[in-house]
Amino acid sequence: KDLLAAYLTQLIPAIQQAIIDDDDSVRNQASTVVALLHNAVGPRATKDVVEWLLEQLEGDEEGELFLHGLEQLMKKQPGAVLPTVLGELASPTKTEWTPLQVQGLASLSVVPDRNAVHRHLGDVLPVIIKVASTSDDPEMQEVAVESAARVVDAVEQTGLVMLLNELVGPMQDAESARRRVVGAQLLKHFFENTGLDVVPALPLALPALLPSALADQDEDALSAAMGALNAIVKKCKKEELPPYLNEVRGTVLKLITDPETKKVDPEIFLPGLCNHKGLEPLYPIYQHALVHGSPDAREVAAKGLGELVDHTTEKALAPYAVKITGPLIRIVGDKFPGSVKKAIVEALRSLLARGGDTLKPFLPQLQTTYVKCLSDPPNSEEVREKAAESLGMLVRRAPRTEPLINELCTGVSNQVDPAARLAMGHALGEVLLNLPQATSETAQGKILAALTAQNFDLDSPRECEVIGWALGMLLRRHLPTEKAVEVFNEQVKPLLSSGSKRCIGAFALAGICWCQQPFLAEPAADELLSLADEAAMGLLPQLLKESQTEVQSAGLALAASMAKLHTRTGRSWEPLEALANRVALLVGPGDAALQSRSACLAARHFLSAAATEAKASAAKVAAAVAQRGSKWEETEDYERALAAALPVKNRDEEGVKASLEKMIPLVDAKAAQALKDFGLKRICSLSFYTGVTDFVWDL
Repeated sequence: KDLLAAYLTQLIPAIQQAIIDDDDSVRNQASTVVALLHNAVGPRATKDVVEWLLEQLEGDEEGELFLHGLEQLMKKQPGAVLPTVLGELASPTKTEWTPLQVQGLASLSVVPDRNAVHRHLGDVLPVIIKVASTSDDPEMQEVAVESAARVVDAVEQTGLVMLLNELVGPMQDAESARRRVVGAQLLKHFFENTGLDVVPALPLALPALLPSALADQDEDALSAAMGALNAIVKKCKKEELPPYLNEVRGTVLKLITDPETKKVDPEIFLPGLCNHKGLEPLYPIYQHALVHGSPDAREVAAKGLGELVDHTTEKALAPYAVKITGPLIRIVGDKFPGSVKKAIVEALRSLLARGGDTLKPFLPQLQTTYVKCLSDPPNSEEVREKAAESLGMLVRRAPRTEPLINELCTGVSNQVDPAARLAMGHALGEVLLNLPQATSETAQGKILAALTAQNFDLDSPRECEVIGWALGMLLRRHLPTEKAVEVFNEQVKPLLSSGSKRCIGAFALAGICWCQQPFLAEPAADELLSLADEAAMGLLPQLLKESQTEVQSAGLALAASMAKLHTRTGRSWEPLEALANRVALLVGPGDAALQSRSACLAARHFLSAAATEAKASAAKVAAAVAQRGSKWEETEDYERALAAALPVKNRDEEGVKASLEKMIPLVDAKAAQALKDFGLKRICSLSFYTGVTDFVWDL
């Protein structure tokens, strides 16, 4: 031992040259000698060789043989070599690295003891990722990513979670887009190349990747993260991903929700979905849960698909519309709880709205599906209503609509189930509103016969509403003017003086006078409008003074319609000023028996029409909305209604505040306090809904 120690200085140079020999067997023998010397004379033998090798890595010239030598020693003596390498190359005080040094750090990957590799992932990967994300040299960036990938490849199953912890950290770095890029590149590499069971990695990888993959503001990070997400989906079996559906949907919801108001923002389109084919990796996750999952999972999947569709542009959605629509249609007829069916019908409706011409092949199937939803006994009221509204959207694209109209007319005339008859009437009104062109004379006759068949439940306010609205749409949009005037005089006018049928007549008048894009943008023909206007203004005071809530609801709807008409045609607002006091009384909390739905809808449209200037009438109704809204935990509908009174741009918080402050002096002290308590405390939420002046009757 003493003899070896004495000659060590002469032996080291020879060993150094042997350890970098271009013959692998020579390097192997040299590493064996180093190990023997280490055992004989202590760590100096190893340390001198390793430190010499590390010094050679400081240069930028070719150093492949030095790296080979280092790795040969790392394989033979990891316990002795690794501390020196880490102490030199992973020191917290070190700020600059050469490409060779970065590759030297990656020599951790050759350590035979994989547990040792796992223990030191936190020492090596952060340094290499730092170099990859801070260097301005593209070659250095490439070397660093390749070096990190070598370390990633060395990880075995027991180190999977430790590895993911190192890779998701860069993905969550909000300050450095380049770190997110590198993290995504390494995650992609891992999922594309590993033979490990990756399922335990999904709870870490998916939440870290999804925000960047869908909405990263940096284009490179967005693209890299989407690539990694695609790699995950391709690596996993179909049944391995649906258990994480809630996490995936939760991330999407967070990205499309306004952070201040906590409301889903329909104006947000996710760039990952729109520009990077983000539906490709996501829709299979939802689809598998939709087809094979529990009822709860199917509901979440259907809602999630609707959210993806709503926040993807029509162009980006087009290649996937058919793939998404088919499974939804196949399962909507199955026996599921109402909440599941509602979610499916809403998802299909979103596809109708955004799917464009790609959905034309599905229109006949969708029509059959929706009509079946109207009459199936197990379906809830919400499912029926969504199906009726969807039929209205469908006829905007459908080439043949008369068979549908015939079927709906038959249902309205002959259906004995009140719920089904109501749904058929609702659907007929939606169809008549949304048809691009007037129906044929034959269809007009059938519709008129169905709507005047006298077999309706006059004790059902909702049925009176849908039948009256459909009748108004028939006269307003489909009958020739001369015929419409005749039907008005013979059918509508008598309803206005019949106690039990006044509600039908009132909603018919509301439909005739209603103004709304796109098909009701222009007022009705002068002859018809003159009759309807005169009748409405004569009837309104009676309806608003009635004690029956269903009559009050009809009166509020008619008042909202007249407000829209007067604003659209430039008519004097004076006749409505006198009615506004009664509208405010009915909307306010004093008449709590009146349905909130009716009060909110009417108030929102009335206020939208009145918002062109600061009117005392509008202020009174707005204060009534505030008073009523303050009594409820769920205030969104009341926020929408109050926002309609504020003539300001969307998201203009200063404008909202200024408008409210102008309105407050126009009302009495109690009403003013309501506006302060409800309105001024919800400036942000109100601004979320301002700027929208043309919307459908229903919320």
